[in-house]
Amino acid sequence: MATEQDAVKVVAALHGQPMGDRELSVKLADTLQCNG
Repeated sequence: MATEQDAVKVVAALHGQPMGDRELSVKLADTLQCNG
């Protein structure tokens, strides 16, 4: 199972640019909710 840090790296890679922790947290939360 992927760790939270792995997920953050994936999200950052998908967006192709470094992001702030807060922005990553929001994106990660949205992604997890969309994936159900």
